[in-house]
Amino acid sequence: MASDEAVPLPGVQPGASAEPVYRFLSRHQAAVLDAATRRLDSNPKDDPHELRVTVFVDCLLSVFRVTPGGLYAVGSLRQRVAELRSQYCSGIALLDELAGGDFTAVPPLRQQLILAQGQLAAFAGLLFGHIIEAMGHDGPEGADLRSR
Repeated sequence: MASDEAVPLPGVQPGASAEPVYRFLSRHQAAVLDAATRRLDSNPKDDPHELRVTVFVDCLLSVFRVTPGGLYAVGSLRQRVAELRSQYCSGIALLDELAGGDFTAVPPLRQQLILAQGQLAAFAGLLFGHIIEAMGHDGPEGADLRSR
């Protein structure tokens, strides 16, 4: 007789979801970002899921949503986070637009061609910089993001 109990996944605590919970990005935005990261990573051995680039970016964009109320950030830091949010939201929306509606639904070669378009140069550069940063960044709990 078959059981309806969940099969435990290695490395995942019981009751925990294997799917990351995003604090700023929607699931679709995270999927688009993940797909773009796969196209921009020059080393195919680096799995973006291993590097956790999308989680890293989501942490950057959600910094003031999750920080305790006692944080007194200077205006320039808040302004920088607001600018990053705008750049990511606009860049992800443009990726979808250039793909005809959903960047994640087009083949990888088409994704690569879309990312190579001049109007995405600034966004691709921003994302590439965050890919590099995520490679050596410790996660919010102090664990190396690469080891998750």
